[in-house]
Amino acid sequence: MTEQTKVKIGSPRFKQAEQVRNEWRITLEENTTRKDVEDPAFWSIIAKNLKAYDIVEINNDDSSVFARALVIEAGRNYASIKILEWHDLTKEVVKVNDNRFEQFKVKYKGPHHKFCVIRLVDNEVLEKEMEKTQAEEWLRKNINTIAA
Repeated sequence: MTEQTKVKIGSPRFKQAEQVRNEWRITLEENTTRKDVEDPAFWSIIAKNLKAYDIVEINNDDSSVFARALVIEAGRNYASIKILEWHDLTKEVVKVNDNRFEQFKVKYKGPHHKFCVIRLVDNEVLEKEMEKTQAEEWLRKNINTIAA
């Protein structure tokens, strides 16, 4: 009776992931869609940095999206990616018991703009680059001068 040899993985095929691929993070600008991200031309400016099997973590300025993508192929001015996961998140903060506050909202607009105070009638950002408590405090202190 002959015993069949079992296939085993050897050390040339077993490596730490960091040695063979990169992990990247991008922050999408406002109004960038999933369809935009899936377009190979979207990656044209940074494609030269990517290689197959790199992982790209994706979020946007207001942190309403979190996604992960796998680079399938990358050339000099394009990259084909596969979205592995895409989550729509909502991060809005608002409300104090005063009607005037309904004209504004404090909203997280991402790691660059952080929390902002926004006038709802025209979506004008009145104040930005604050922590949440700072933005809420700014709104409370300035409500008499900014409310209609």
